[in-house]
Amino acid sequence: MSRLSQDQQIIYNKKALALLNEYKILRKYPTKINSNDLITKYDIKRNNKLITYKQLSKILQKHNILSQKKWRAKYIKKLYLLLQNKNCDRENIIKIIADKLQIKKSSVNGILRNQGFSTKKYPENDILNDYKNGLTPNIIFDKYKINYAIFSKIAQDNNINIDTFWYVKNSNYKYRNLFEINTLNAHLIGLIWADGSISSARQVVINLCIDDKEYLEKVQKYLFINDNKTSLAISDHSKTTSRKSQKNSISLLITRVDYVKYLKELGMTLNKEKQEILLPKFIKKSSDEIFLAFLKGFFEGDGYITKNNYLPSLGFSVTNKMATELQFELLKRFSIKSSITKDHSIFRLTIGGTAPVFFILLNMYKVKNDIFMKRKFKKAQQIWKIFLPNYLKNIMPKFSFTYILNEAKNKQVNKILASKFSYDTQQINLKNIETNEVFIGTREEFYLLYGIKKAYINRLIRGERKMINNWICQDIGGD
Repeated sequence: MSRLSQDQQIIYNKKALALLNEYKILRKYPTKINSNDLITKYDIKRNNKLITYKQLSKILQKHNILSQKKWRAKYIKKLYLLLQNKNCDRENIIKIIADKLQIKKSSVNGILRNQGFSTKKYPENDILNDYKNGLTPNIIFDKYKINYAIFSKIAQDNNINIDTFWYVKNSNYKYRNLFEINTLNAHLIGLIWADGSISSARQVVINLCIDDKEYLEKVQKYLFINDNKTSLAISDHSKTTSRKSQKNSISLLITRVDYVKYLKELGMTLNKEKQEILLPKFIKKSSDEIFLAFLKGFFEGDGYITKNNYLPSLGFSVTNKMATELQFELLKRFSIKSSITKDHSIFRLTIGGTAPVFFILLNMYKVKNDIFMKRKFKKAQQIWKIFLPNYLKNIMPKFSFTYILNEAKNKQVNKILASKFSYDTQQINLKNIETNEVFIGTREEFYLLYGIKKAYINRLIRGERKMINNWICQDIGGD
């Protein structure tokens, strides 16, 4: 914005002052002020263009002039308290104010409710106990269907001073870029898709067990460019009878309207338990590294590792539609097969077998970021130690899970692991020299069609046999 000359500034100031004086008069009337008409009437310009509504708001703030909405709320509150002290009942007070301002009684009532002057009785003791026990603002507000004004009045009436940092409004914190497609953001989105939600208060809330407090604090730390932590409230929840787990939980809040909007665009809904969510839109087109970072975040929220006497398995608690999409991605990207089973109201996607489980664990944890949940990482280490097969033990003498994550040889390990399960989806090309029939498909399909054992097929493909029942190997394709 170019600077005005001295003469131009004098003219501009006179026009602006005249506009402000009329604005202060108009805001007392019931009709909503048309700011654009006022700007046009007084021809308030910058750079030969009429100023915007936003620029007018800044001029009002500079001169300490309340907007029509704020002035009306302040006036109604002041008059309400004055009449209340004279023992007038609420109904008469609302009628007097409505007549004076020439607005509807319902509008007066609504403005009073928004400022905490409500006829509804709230469980004040429960609300204040939740505050003392460290519950975060959005949890208290959602639980009791109140806003900050009502809470503030309850606290004031009970002589309780609210902690300055408990409720931070319109604060400016230096978040890192949460919209860039990278492993750090993919991991965060995976965690949100598993144990997160978006609220009507335009916040992202991630809830985990209290045992994972250190992990959640690390997730919190990486949200910012600097080390500021005051913008996100992490609070222990008191035990309640409605919770299935006997342990307290812990919450992390991301109060960013633009990030909530971004998550909605990716497919997150306000009530993901009732509305089935799918994989985030960008995941299907992303690289394997981004996909694995997302999978790691989702695993740390809704994933688990189990074992029986023979084999380990890796599982995810998902919706039906998301299970199908995840199953397709695992097969398409890594040739890993999985199963989907219904368990009451949820579905479980399970990967079974040493090689595919080790492959996913190794590649999830080698993704370049140091945020990981200790208890699940420890479980991965235990599984690795118990089920490590001889074909891996023989590669190198020292072979712990953490060792291979930091070694260049993990590429070699990946190749060996993949070779143990990729043949299930590998395309083979066989020809019958007697009938000239050609088969292109998987070993399983060939076995079902012709009844020849997979062991014989493998020998044919490896070149250990030249022909089986007149079938010869022509070529081996990719996935």
